[in-house]
Amino acid sequence: MQVGLRHFDSQTLDWLAGALRSGEHTRHALTRELCERTGWRNALGRLCLSAAAKALPALAERVGIELPPARAVPDPTVAPAVPAGDVPDTRVACALEEFGPVSLDPVGAAADRRLWEAMMEARHPLGWARPPGGQMRYWIRSERHGVLGGIGFGSATWQLRARDEWIGWSADARAANIGRVICNHRFLLLAGVRVHGLASQVLRMAARKVADDWESRYSVRPVAAYTHVGPEHSGYCYHRAGWIVAGRTGGRRARPARCGSWRWRTVGGRRSAMWNAARSGRWPAHMTARTRTGRRGSTDARATPTGGCATASSGWAGPG
Repeated sequence: MQVGLRHFDSQTLDWLAGALRSGEHTRHALTRELCERTGWRNALGRLCLSAAAKALPALAERVGIELPPARAVPDPTVAPAVPAGDVPDTRVACALEEFGPVSLDPVGAAADRRLWEAMMEARHPLGWARPPGGQMRYWIRSERHGVLGGIGFGSATWQLRARDEWIGWSADARAANIGRVICNHRFLLLAGVRVHGLASQVLRMAARKVADDWESRYSVRPVAAYTHVGPEHSGYCYHRAGWIVAGRTGGRRARPARCGSWRWRTVGGRRSAMWNAARSGRWPAHMTARTRTGRRGSTDARATPTGGCATASSGWAGPG
């Protein structure tokens, strides 16, 4: 049986049926044993408990036995409560040449993550909801002015037409290489930061930095990144940073409003422009093995569609 990227054999299904009939296991215990039995671990060697918990209902439905009741626990995708006074609210206006050094500092321990998420919830127009999969988050900091905002990258969604046509990969190639594509799911410069050209500078810095940091954390080097720009924005800063427009996404009306980081893309089936980042040169052969015919980044980035999808061409690997 196939659930997402994971295949489960008949022995796993037989084990699950027996465990459910016994009534002796909690959902958490079933999830942990499912990971251990199938060797389901991430690049760091940790059990993929979150992904397994999402697959468990589909497996239980297949064997025709209900799961035990879920225990009430805090929703990990929702931003934590942080005192309003602790959320950064920097105000500065000047020319970029006068601004001084800017750095991207990885978000650290639990308290640091909570503050970053609270900032996104309070200051970003789309709020915050944690996406599934791997994460790299950064504080945008000025040596002179402190916190300016934040930027975050996460694992790619499984299927996205504009992105998949831009890469030109087959279903098999996508299944083998989806871990090499990441999503820029949040980018925020605080409303009080008025520095022309700063946004595109941060995006160029992020494109160079995240590939190395992602590989260091997950032992997989990403070769492309994408993001979404809503119809109320032009995406000009992405264009100035070297990203290119790849097409449009149509939205998914059926998904819940607070489902991962895609809340802003899916509510009401809203369309968004997709932008992509990729390094000059050709795609690695394994990325497009057995490809279907598709577009490969030929869209003119100067004409950003209202509501669509984009890719970046600076510091990545892909068609130039």
